[in-house]
Amino acid sequence: MLLTRVLDTHVRGVVYEASGSVEPDVLAGGASRVRSFCSRSRIPFELLDGPLGGGWERWVKGGADAVDAVLTPP
Repeated sequence: MLLTRVLDTHVRGVVYEASGSVEPDVLAGGASRVRSFCSRSRIPFELLDGPLGGGWERWVKGGADAVDAVLTPP
């Protein structure tokens, strides 16, 4: 529901954290929905699905890189 409402606004892209402490099937379902909604709406998206190791700095860098990728024109 959130994606349906958000993608009808001026959203420029979506970054979804597809790994973490939530059940893997829930995260995979969310990633599938993001991929489907964004592809259909031609909204750029990134899935953060790498390993969680590496500490806080690695997580922040991965998120910042994903935001840059979504906001940078192809």
